[in-house]
Amino acid sequence: MAYYATRQVLDDLEQIRATLQEASEVMADFQDVREFENMVRIAETKLSRLVELTLDTA
Repeated sequence: MAYYATRQVLDDLEQIRATLQEASEVMADFQDVREFENMVRIAETKLSRLVELTLDTA
């Protein structure tokens, strides 16, 4: 269980990193604010899940 949770946390962190990288590229272009907002929501969802997994394994 702890291995799965740790693996999931690492996967989520990588997805958050990629999402934020992509979001910063979109924001740098200032072309599509809605797309940026969606990327931020995705990152927020992943962070919430990360917190839940962390609390569940603590």
